Amino acid sequence: MDGDKLPLQTGRKLPQYLAACISSINTICCGSVFAWSAPALPYLQSALASDVTTTQPGDNYTYYNVSEDLNQRRVNFDNNGSIGLPPDDTISVAEGSIISSLVAIGCLVGSLPAGQLANAFGRRTMLQVMNVPLLVGWIIIIFADRHVALLCTARFVQGISLGLGAVMTPLYNEEIADTHVRGSLGVIYDLMLTVGILWSYIAGASLPYLWLNISSAFTAVLSAILLFFIPESPVHLLLKNKRKKAEDALRWLRSKKHDTNYDPNQEIHSLQRLVDKTKVYLHSRSITSLNPTSLAGMFTVNNFTGPTAKSFYIILSLLVLRQLGGINALTFYTVDIFKEAGSSMSPYVSSAVLGLVEFLMTLATFTFVDRLGRRTLLLLSSILMGACLTGISLLGYLKVFGYDVTLVEWLPLVLFALYLSAFSVGFGPIPWFMMAELIPTESKGWVTGVVATVNWLAMFLVTQLFPGMVVSIRVRGDLPRLRRPQYLGGGLCVHLCPGDEREDH
Repeated sequence: MDGDKLPLQTGRKLPQYLAACISSINTICCGSVFAWSAPALPYLQSALASDVTTTQPGDNYTYYNVSEDLNQRRVNFDNNGSIGLPPDDTISVAEGSIISSLVAIGCLVGSLPAGQLANAFGRRTMLQVMNVPLLVGWIIIIFADRHVALLCTARFVQGISLGLGAVMTPLYNEEIADTHVRGSLGVIYDLMLTVGILWSYIAGASLPYLWLNISSAFTAVLSAILLFFIPESPVHLLLKNKRKKAEDALRWLRSKKHDTNYDPNQEIHSLQRLVDKTKVYLHSRSITSLNPTSLAGMFTVNNFTGPTAKSFYIILSLLVLRQLGGINALTFYTVDIFKEAGSSMSPYVSSAVLGLVEFLMTLATFTFVDRLGRRTLLLLSSILMGACLTGISLLGYLKVFGYDVTLVEWLPLVLFALYLSAFSVGFGPIPWFMMAELIPTESKGWVTGVVATVNWLAMFLVTQLFPGMVVSIRVRGDLPRLRRPQYLGGGLCVHLCPGDEREDH
């Protein structure tokens, strides 16, 4: 959880995994929100074609071509695939980029009060609440058709849930875990996110646009139901002076519910010490703004190099470099990227393959993250991601300068698959649960807010500017703005990131 490691008593692992998976079900829906624009925008920006040649189905399984000229993509057909909508009923590339990137602004709004909401109402309660904006957003998208304002509203509303979930889910999973499975449970959030991304790619390639949206909304309904069957975080229950409920929660999580010999007092005492520290901090914050664990207190001469400040710098740097590496832009615009990269495989099938690779590699990380060091995984991840983007850039240069690349048309898919594999074992899951591990409990409120704010702003800027980079792939064949942060991230991991016991000895 933080610098004061919780010596939670070891119990059966299955209840902890079950609770973490249930708490993360709505993260599948969040993953679908992230990847929705990849299959949806080419459909929404396509023109009706008389020749059925593309792989993307529209309503009623009518097939549409996507204009080769990005600036000429327009929507001018009704739900039955017949021409007849007014000429002004269009979605341009600029509008599409806004629709895609507004989810990041929603994330920003949702993440800012997330820490305070978690303490006020509980982790599980807020996980249930975040299903509401997800469902509202999908309902708006289903009925919005190609109405830009409604689509923007839906994406913003769904982004609020994503911002809440990015804080609530890792926090809950980390607080219910004993020390032997904390790393594995920390990966579950990112694993479920990749499940949602994979589903969005598969549904986008095989289902009509309407059913892409309906199927994506289902997991939010399932989450709202199943969350009633898992306990609240024992840390939150102690924070609210509900000791008996905290003991019951620990019995459930350790599979000791009917074990009369199980005594949760030792574990409760350990948790209570951390909760008491948090209460002292909350009280001191109401008295002075220069508490050493507060945001204002950190920016004093004596606290620039303190443990809270150092952890803050590390997490902030990792998440910013994570966004500048372009992972969310690649997720949002996968289909367009493969069209411009000249892959011989259908861009929709390629997207589904990438989603499967990302899921499998995140699943692999789930199995060995507690065996290998965090710093080692981050270093390998950054180096491999940078190398893959360098290879894609080189291939683009060769294509632009007229070299015959038909023999290696499969290479973009392979390089992107390796890129996602490298991301999934390092920069994908590790920065988020490192924040839960490194940041002291009494500082998590403001650290989470500031870090999430910068993270989502960086995501908004990258996804907003990326459509122009898609054109540069075709014009210059280069991805320099994405590969450079990856090498910088490698240096950061070596010099700043703390290692675990295996790496430090």
